[in-house]
Amino acid sequence: MWRHANISISLRLCYVCVEIPIWFYWGSCKSRPPKAGFKWVDSLCPTPDEVSALLMPNASSSDTSGLPQEPEPLPRLPAPELKSGQKPGETWQQFFDRQAVRLAQKESCETPEDRRRRLDQERSAADTT
Repeated sequence: MWRHANISISLRLCYVCVEIPIWFYWGSCKSRPPKAGFKWVDSLCPTPDEVSALLMPNASSSDTSGLPQEPEPLPRLPAPELKSGQKPGETWQQFFDRQAVRLAQKESCETPEDRRRRLDQERSAADTT
């Protein structure tokens, strides 16, 4: 049991070191936040004053450093590579959905010989990976 707990703590410390977000449930905003028992974890917990300041910000206060900021606008998607078949502004999910429909239409019209060639090509590609 202790070994599992130590691994878990070590893993969490690694997450913090490489700046991977860790979400902790601190309890209700109405009560005092619980203590985890580890100083570094407890130091991450917002104080009751910080929580109340975020829940009811003072309109006259110009200090908004603790408040969530507006997110940066997302950068424009890069232009698709030439001859990729992807349309400008199309996500990869939309591209693959469109390709699946196109492939289904193509398969419905293929001759038995074309089907055999396609399946042989797919098997060959699967064997080389």
